[in-house]
Amino acid sequence: QTAETLIRENREKLDLIATSLLEVETLDGSQVEDIVKTGRWDPPQPPQESSTADASDVSQTLPQSDTEKDGPELDPGFGGASPATA
Repeated sequence: QTAETLIRENREKLDLIATSLLEVETLDGSQVEDIVKTGRWDPPQPPQESSTADASDVSQTLPQSDTEKDGPELDPGFGGASPATA
């Protein structure tokens, strides 16, 4: 009986939590606490992308080792990269 009363009294907040979870998939404890205390939720802002460098720029500046250029080293006990003949 007490649980039903709590759910009825806080139905709007529970609906807001459910809607928020549908939008962002996860909420941390402080976000749930804010919803319960204030009755509203402000979704987090997506991170701003930097226009000065992107992932392709970073990968081009990193030096490649010899193993990355030639592929992985194979243990001679396991044969080569080609399939074995029958």
